[in-house]
Amino acid sequence: MGSIQKRVQDDGTVRFRALVRLKGFPVQSATFENVSKARLWIQKTEVELRDGRYFGVLPGRKFTLKKLIKRYREEILPDLRSRKSRESHLIFWEERLGHKVLNDLTASEIIKERGRIRSDGRTPATCNRYVATLRHMLNVAKRSWGLIATNPAEELEALREPRGRERFLSDKERQRLLKACQSESHDLYVAVVLALTTGARKSEIWSLTWRHINLKENRITFVETKNDTSRSVPLIEPARSLLLERRRNAAQQPKSARSRYVFPAANNRKDHFDFTYHWRKALKLSRVKDFRWHDLRHTAASYLASTGASDIVIAQVLGHRTLQMVKRYSHLRVDDLRDSVGELSKRLER
Repeated sequence: MGSIQKRVQDDGTVRFRALVRLKGFPVQSATFENVSKARLWIQKTEVELRDGRYFGVLPGRKFTLKKLIKRYREEILPDLRSRKSRESHLIFWEERLGHKVLNDLTASEIIKERGRIRSDGRTPATCNRYVATLRHMLNVAKRSWGLIATNPAEELEALREPRGRERFLSDKERQRLLKACQSESHDLYVAVVLALTTGARKSEIWSLTWRHINLKENRITFVETKNDTSRSVPLIEPARSLLLERRRNAAQQPKSARSRYVFPAANNRKDHFDFTYHWRKALKLSRVKDFRWHDLRHTAASYLASTGASDIVIAQVLGHRTLQMVKRYSHLRVDDLRDSVGELSKRLER
C-alpha cells in the first residue's frame, strides 16, 4: 500500500514524501513537490513492483550527493577536458547540497541554489554551466551507475543567455595585426594564421600536435575540443606552407629536443607554449582595440559567411555546439569544405 507524508522544511518549503509498502519488497520512498506527482509515482511503483520491472530499488535512497561527487571526481572528472571549471562547480554543489540523499534531491532545490549563484553577480551563462555539471553527474549516476531512476536537474530550463560577442577584424586591422605578430614572434604569426584559416579555438591551436596534422592530405584534426568531439578541417595556404617549413626545421633538431607540440614551450618540450605575453604586445603594436584571441574565431566565421558558405559549412568548420543537429541534414566531408574555406587564403595574402 502507498501513503503520503507532508513535510515542512526549515525554510517553509512543503514537500510530500511518498512511500510504497508491498510484502516481499523493501519500502520504497521518494520526495515530490506536490501531491499529484506523489500519487502518480505510488501508482506506477506498485504496478512495476508487482510486474517485476521496477527499477527504483536503487542505492540512491541512501547515497548522498557528497558521496556521488567523490566518485565522479575519481572516475569521470580526470577524463574530461573541462575538468578545471567543473571542479569549481562540484565544490559549490558539495557545499550547498552535499548532505542531500540523491532520491530526495528536487528540481526546486537546484533552482534555489542556482539563484544564489546568480545573486553573487554571475552571468546566466555561468549559472547554466554550473547546472550542466550537476546534470551530467546525475546522468552518470542514473545511466551508468544505476544509483537513481530520475534526474531532477533535467527538469530545469536553462536561463536565457545574452547574445554572444561578435567582434571581428576589418581588412585593415587584420593586415596591421599580422604585421605586428611577425614583428613580435614568428611562432605567434603562425598561430594567428592558423586561427584565421581554421576558426579553431585558442586551446586547440596552442595545444596542437604534429600527430594531428596531415600535410599530405592537407588536413588538421582537432581532438581536444570544447565539445569533446573531434573534427577535421582543410589545411590551406598560407598556413600549410608555414607548417611545412616549421616541420622541416623541427626534423633537423636532435630527437631529444623535439616535441610533439607544434608550438612547444621554450624550456619544457613536454608542454605547449603560452602566447599570452606576445599576443598582448602584438595587439598594442598593431593598435587593434577591444580584441581578444577568441575573436579570431569570429573573424574566420565572418570571412566564411562573406564567401557565401552555408550555416552548415560554418558550423562544421568551427565545431559549433549544434554540430550534431546539422549533421542530420548534411553529409559534408572535409574535401567538400575545401573550396569554401580556401577563399580565406586570398584575404590573408593581400
